[in-house]
Amino acid sequence: MTSPSDVEIRIVDEANIENVVAIHCAALPNDILPNLGKKIIRKYYKNIMSDDSQLLIGAFINKELRGFVQFSRDSFGVAKFVDGFNTIATLIRAAIIRPNIFYAGCMQMFKAKRIEGAAEISFIAVLPEQQGKGIGSKLLGFITEYGLSSNIETISTKTANKELRDFYIKKYGAKEIYHFSVGKNTYYQLIWPCSIRQYA
Repeated sequence: MTSPSDVEIRIVDEANIENVVAIHCAALPNDILPNLGKKIIRKYYKNIMSDDSQLLIGAFINKELRGFVQFSRDSFGVAKFVDGFNTIATLIRAAIIRPNIFYAGCMQMFKAKRIEGAAEISFIAVLPEQQGKGIGSKLLGFITEYGLSSNIETISTKTANKELRDFYIKKYGAKEIYHFSVGKNTYYQLIWPCSIRQYA
């Protein structure tokens, strides 16, 4: 059985790009990126890895990637890269085949409130069979320490997972600043201060 001490947290390099793609698809199947195809996800994360304003941090067990978090000093990190892709045909196809997911993705990228000076947890994903073992908490702990050491005042994120929303509120004192519904799903945007007192 995995314990938190078995988890190594470190930067993900390009050698693990296929694992990142697989984890994203397995953990976040209703996110817009998996519905645009693995080629788009691969390109997205390659761009993330080469951008100094982005961090892609992995949780490794026995040197195998089990989860990751993407942290952006720009609160619209996802929109920044997706907007740069030559994916018009793919986007049209996604809009036709999975309109609710496409609409939700667009809403997350373009309707969320901009938080001046906030860094953003763009994605956090853990393999489904590894969830509930403290891996996500270890990743968030690393991001917290990074934020404190980098003088980041506020962290922002968006999620459709109500349990994760409640976790952010309970653990970090997060405030819900915006939400919207698409079909049966409600998406939440949350912010919390990155302060030593908050994580004591």
